[in-house]
Amino acid sequence: GALFVGLAGVSGFSVPFFVTEVFMEPWQQTFMLITVFLVIGIPLIMIIYKSVKILFTIKTEYKVLNWTALALWICGIIMAFAIASIVGREFKDSETYRQEIPIVTPASDTLRLELKSSGQMHDEWYYSSGDRRHNDQWILRSGVDTMQVDDVNLDVIKGEGPGFELIQINKSRGANRRDALDNARRVLYSVEQQDSLLVFDESYLIPKGVKYRGQHVQLLLKVPVGKSVYLSPSVEDLIYDIKNVTNTFDGDMVGHTWTMTSAGLECIGCELEYVSKNNKSDDIRININGKGIKVQGVDSGSNANINVDSKDVDIKINDNGIQIDAPKK
Repeated sequence: GALFVGLAGVSGFSVPFFVTEVFMEPWQQTFMLITVFLVIGIPLIMIIYKSVKILFTIKTEYKVLNWTALALWICGIIMAFAIASIVGREFKDSETYRQEIPIVTPASDTLRLELKSSGQMHDEWYYSSGDRRHNDQWILRSGVDTMQVDDVNLDVIKGEGPGFELIQINKSRGANRRDALDNARRVLYSVEQQDSLLVFDESYLIPKGVKYRGQHVQLLLKVPVGKSVYLSPSVEDLIYDIKNVTNTFDGDMVGHTWTMTSAGLECIGCELEYVSKNNKSDDIRININGKGIKVQGVDSGSNANINVDSKDVDIKINDNGIQIDAPKK
């Protein structure tokens, strides 16, 4: 999303932390302050000058002053494009750094996933244009030696090995692929395990001296068939687009234990709600549990309910939606 930068007081006028320390080198900051003065300050000075002339009915016209102000303003516009181009080039290439985080498969064969709040740091800048689970929101906090960014997502997928695996994928941009890879490598992120409990940080850290270049942390938890994960409600803002056999939304997956089957993640024994996207009615609900299947919806202005036995039920889920073949009760 677009990044809007507000400016306020160093010597009465300064650039906020997230611009001075995160995006720009010291010489770029100086260059930008001069640019802002020329582009904004020169017109303001000229407006004040013209207002004073009108107020005191001064008719003398100094053409040299007018042409000088115009030339300085044009220089400011050119400098603005130059600094934007210089900083923009540092986002030109992207690279990915992948590593495995060692975790131990618990005796219970179920991992409990929870989120640890990173806490408040010295300064904070917040940007949001929607739901954080869709990567449209992140929070940047500044510390003495680090920057803290809330841009971490977790996905749960099927694993091929005998135990749980956790893969961390750092993505970043840079002026070239080498810089982008270096930026990705230097991202700091931690996960703690206490037996069956896996605790994730909500943020990653960028060490001092590394600029923000669109870094992002993607976590992949690989779950073998037959093993399970419990999604604590605290991880709702961390998980993103986890595929499951019932097409349950991320927000509705939390608070349940999900078992990996050959078909994918399944909440065995749970009563989950599936909202049909392909039906014109927003009031259709399908509840699947150990007792069977219950379909509730709107049919010609009245409620239509269908109850189906759990025996001999054929359920097909594909891109066209969900299809259930079974005899009615």
